[in-house]
Amino acid sequence: MSSNSSATDDVLFRWGQSITRMTVSHGTGWCMYGIYLATFFSYVFRPRRARQFSANGRLQAAMLILFLSSTVQFVTDFVFSIAQIKGYLMSTRFPLPERKDSWQATHLAYFVLQRWPTAFNFIISDLIVLWRASTLCKNLKDKWQWWVRGVLYVLGLADIVVWCVAAALTSRDATQRSANRSTDEEINTSSIVISLSTTVIGTAVIWVVAWKHSRAMSQPSLFRWRGDVPRILLVLVETGFIWAAVQLVFAILQNINPGPSTPIDMAAGAISKVAIYLAAILPTLTLIIVRSKHSVEDSLQPSELSSGTPGVCPQCSHVITSGTRTRPRGESVRLTMIPTSPRDDMNKMRFGREPITPSMREEEVKVQVYNEAQVY
Repeated sequence: MSSNSSATDDVLFRWGQSITRMTVSHGTGWCMYGIYLATFFSYVFRPRRARQFSANGRLQAAMLILFLSSTVQFVTDFVFSIAQIKGYLMSTRFPLPERKDSWQATHLAYFVLQRWPTAFNFIISDLIVLWRASTLCKNLKDKWQWWVRGVLYVLGLADIVVWCVAAALTSRDATQRSANRSTDEEINTSSIVISLSTTVIGTAVIWVVAWKHSRAMSQPSLFRWRGDVPRILLVLVETGFIWAAVQLVFAILQNINPGPSTPIDMAAGAISKVAIYLAAILPTLTLIIVRSKHSVEDSLQPSELSSGTPGVCPQCSHVITSGTRTRPRGESVRLTMIPTSPRDDMNKMRFGREPITPSMREEEVKVQVYNEAQVY
């Protein structure tokens, strides 16, 4: 009788550990989903000053996929939590000592469904960072930017492949066992490392562009980051590094996790849910912040520059307003910082053109006017 009571206590203790771990991680996820819903509906119902264009459709599609993926994650976690408690405490299909393992073996579909929303959220969030970085590196005359964009594309492709492979397998985050656990853990760790590398490199490229922009301003260093353009770039850098920090903490906790139901394991479960929903919150929040500003292209429109828009460098204003014609709204201007020699400035003066400092060349592209959501 005593041995049976001890066995029952052990079974209930293991169930309690599993349910506690599930409650901590899923409860954190539900709170994050509530925050995401508030952010998403603020994005949807916020009045838009931005004009519509083709790339805006791609961003809206990405936001929709993030919403659907996060909702599937929430619904799956909610249904899984109820089914797990009911299966452990109320089901009589299996004997008490075997009930937990037998229930997990018959409900593997929940674990598979939990992995794919994670993969979609990480992939889309990483690709948005890469897209912003590659969009800011469109000057094809600079060879280093060719290399940077090539690296970004390779990282994006690797990110997609590795996360899809990791989602197709049962990872240690779910059932904590698979046919080949070591291989499973390596793939899971590789997906996190590649995602972290993608975010860090993409954000670093955006930071370099922001730094070059601040150096081009003819204002004191204290005021170089004022205005819509610098602030938008700073928002991109800040959100990118916040996302990288969360990924780094997630990767560290995964690798130092000693086993199930330990404090580190519970922290890893909680941070995993935070990362899943933060992957959807940060891109959405960034668009909300950017849409409250003027776009980079709109900030460089002649009508605004002639009225003395604050935060735009006078050199940029001179380059745009010194043209022989007024640019209609159907065109946008992309400025490329290209250093020139004093001889070039002398040639400009010889032919009656005023030299520009810092030296710039102007490239006009007849495309629909970008709004803040296209580049950012």
